[in-house]
Amino acid sequence: MIKGKHREAFADLVLEAMERQEPDAPKAKREKRHHRFSTMPAIIALGMHIRHDHKIPVIEQEMTVAAGAMNVLNALHAEGFGGMWVTGPFCEDRVLLDALGLPEPGRIAGFIFVGTPEKVIEDRKRPDIDDYFAIWKGETIVFGADAD
Repeated sequence: MIKGKHREAFADLVLEAMERQEPDAPKAKREKRHHRFSTMPAIIALGMHIRHDHKIPVIEQEMTVAAGAMNVLNALHAEGFGGMWVTGPFCEDRVLLDALGLPEPGRIAGFIFVGTPEKVIEDRKRPDIDDYFAIWKGETIVFGADAD
């Protein structure tokens, strides 16, 4: 977790990683990312210590991290906090990963920004679940989201 006086220094590390991974990123995007990392009350780094030689397949190890992150987000929202999961090419930066104690083959699944919403967050329109859900009945399924 990154919080308090350490946020500014960490935001600088993120910006350096972003400059290495996305050298052509617009200045506004770099500034927004630095601002968010330096001002969020708390930031949770979602580290993954993936073991390629383990009996549990890599994809299951990755999905475990994702499921854990979703549980953290749900718990934050249930307690009245706000949480937002962010990623980007900067998450692949080896210097940043090493600074977070994630040497090879360690990776990061992103960061969860934690704070208290200043206003009621309105729910946005979600895709129709029928386009992504099906019951298999012995024939090939075509999802509505994939139809032309």
